[in-house]
Amino acid sequence: MIKEKGAATLLIAAILMVSATLIVLYAGQHSMLQQKSVSSQNNHNQSFEAAEAGLEFAIAYLNQNATTILASPSGGFISYGASNSALTNVSLSNNSKFSVVYTNPIANNYALILITVTGKSVDSSSTKIVQQQVAQQPNIIMSTVSSLGNISFVGGATLLNNTVTGSNISTGGTVTINNGAQTFTASGVSSYQGHFGSDVQQNVAAYQGLSESAYFQALFGVSETAEKSAVQSSGLYYSNLAADYSQKLSGVTGKNIWIDQSNGSTVTIGQGVTIGSSANPVTLIVMGDLSIANGAIIYGFVYASGPSNGFSLAGGAKIYGGIASGSTMNISNGFQMVYNKFPRIVGASGAGAYARVPGTWRDF
Repeated sequence: MIKEKGAATLLIAAILMVSATLIVLYAGQHSMLQQKSVSSQNNHNQSFEAAEAGLEFAIAYLNQNATTILASPSGGFISYGASNSALTNVSLSNNSKFSVVYTNPIANNYALILITVTGKSVDSSSTKIVQQQVAQQPNIIMSTVSSLGNISFVGGATLLNNTVTGSNISTGGTVTINNGAQTFTASGVSSYQGHFGSDVQQNVAAYQGLSESAYFQALFGVSETAEKSAVQSSGLYYSNLAADYSQKLSGVTGKNIWIDQSNGSTVTIGQGVTIGSSANPVTLIVMGDLSIANGAIIYGFVYASGPSNGFSLAGGAKIYGGIASGSTMNISNGFQMVYNKFPRIVGASGAGAYARVPGTWRDF
């Protein structure tokens, strides 16, 4: 009996030992699989982030080196980047890499470029490809009034005579026209309360879903960072001064002006001042809310990001050129906007920089 109990105990112990061994082996294998999965996901993320970083670099590089990139087409097509060390296996700070190739989808059309970026993980085990089309933007003002958000157009305000492109209002939101506000084209009154003519485009698909910074780049053909840096180098740059900039800007002509108003106060321009001239317009960019009223006259292109209260225009003010808002826009009380074919960015002529074509980003 004792021998039988001993044999049974030994058998149970052996079974438990084998079971424990199998559990340990399974746990070890499962742990290895988990580590491989985590490592694989990490490598995937590295390659994707490298490709996205490469895309940002590629757009800036194209704008700085377009002449070289477009210099040697073959049969109407370019394929540039593979032999350029500045664009091939470029290392990032974490040692992941990206490579860039520029092509043009349409023969002999070098205003539309397809950028293909290949990102590689640190150990090169994961590869990710992203593509983005970019288009060269004309530097002239295309619409009298542009906005990412809704536009309220009331109180006897007028938009006059965009005979160049036929577009008085272009917005990613909706337009409200009330209380005697009107738009005019070469043939006379076009849009008014209860009637929108062809010069008013609402819910523009290309604007919808864009961030303010992406809208800025689509509008100007250059990033906010790049344009701000350019203005700091050779234009007029202001940051968080007293809210009323009327006298500060009075009489300024032929300049790019950048105002950073991150303190929450609305930049105001009024007091009957004149900024810019027909011969020497300005580009005025306000990173903040902007109000133009009280008889101010501006020649040029005016943009406000409008994060809180938007861009408001009223009080008999008049602008010759074009206006745009990265948020909403309120136009009222006799404000008059006269379209003029001024450049969006002073000092840049002809075609402008390349900017993303909305809806053309792809990953593989």
